[in-house]
Amino acid sequence: MKKLSVVLVTAALFTSTISGASASTPALSNTKQIPIAKITNGIWAAETFSLSGGRTLVAWAEAGTGSALWFRTRIMNSKDKFGKVIQLNKAAAFSALYQETAPKIVANKKGMLFAAWIKRTKKGSAVTDQIIGRTSTNGTTWSKEFAATKPLKVTGTRCDDFDSPNCGYLRHEIAIDESGRLAVLVGSSSTRLKIDFRVSATRNTSKWPTPKLLGSVRENRATEIVGLSSGFAVSYTDYTGESCATRVALFNAKTSKWSATMTAQNIPVNTVVYSKWVQRDSNTLSIITNSELEQGGIGIRDYSLKTRKWLAPTKNLAPSEESVVFQNLKVGTRGTQVVIGYTTYNQVSGLTQNRMILLRSKTATPQSFLFEARQTQAFQRLAAFRKSGLAFAV
Repeated sequence: MKKLSVVLVTAALFTSTISGASASTPALSNTKQIPIAKITNGIWAAETFSLSGGRTLVAWAEAGTGSALWFRTRIMNSKDKFGKVIQLNKAAAFSALYQETAPKIVANKKGMLFAAWIKRTKKGSAVTDQIIGRTSTNGTTWSKEFAATKPLKVTGTRCDDFDSPNCGYLRHEIAIDESGRLAVLVGSSSTRLKIDFRVSATRNTSKWPTPKLLGSVRENRATEIVGLSSGFAVSYTDYTGESCATRVALFNAKTSKWSATMTAQNIPVNTVVYSKWVQRDSNTLSIITNSELEQGGIGIRDYSLKTRKWLAPTKNLAPSEESVVFQNLKVGTRGTQVVIGYTTYNQVSGLTQNRMILLRSKTATPQSFLFEARQTQAFQRLAAFRKSGLAFAV
């Protein structure tokens, strides 16, 4: 019997009447789950985007045979009615059995969409990986496929973990800025325990510049690239086993150049830090971080796009807790408002909680809410704002 899964969209509806967090962190109300599609072989990743006219685009990577992934989308209108399922990749995408290598899709505020995936090609004994993409302005019609990178040779013979060299792309991230410029961030390894991160940006999808090397790390951890009002911001985790730093770089659209790599935060203990960028206004960029283990909790640090300098040290939004692991950091934004979703796992009781933090402005006191508590299953995505509420979770 085939395995059957259902993609669900959960609307977590915040309203203006929500008060500040109380000691008991009450659960949210006004939520509903909407079935989107039946999946026969399992699902790798799901994402939602708010489009014009109150529409929502849902995208997911559906497992095929072996390492094949089919990338599909479907649009839900303002009355929760669905359009047809669209398959974006003509040939199945390749997955190295890591979430980081699943197909990706992003959108800018104008509703322009950029989707990309890893295409593995085998010709005799030669194997190559390549990032393939498509764009759309409405979510229903898509451009022809284009290559965002040149073919990368795959010669590794033991490719079941991140320690193995020459195994192709270990990670890829994509972004689109408000002007419609596209960018890709890729991670690959040519030697053991050394993963190189490279970035490339373009306006012309048929002409991608040679990717710039940002830096190398020992292990493959969290990475991100996001589109700004103009240009891009990148972050990646530099984890050594004894400390964890968040390295960042920015693309200047006026000069078409990437900045030198900077350090947003460094915790000198054995922990793992994940990060998410949000642009609060034309001059302020914020990076939100969470630390899974001993120190850090949830923090935010602001960066000035005007002066190209940090505005202040990291501000703590939620302190770390004894015996509790912080996971699954997700962020949504509308103007200066930010909603942060994260999961906590208590290593003693086994309790999992999906929590949210709301920042109503750049200077507002953070408000904390409990989304739900259960023994298993954390939400996977916190996607966007909607007129009827502040966030979607999938």
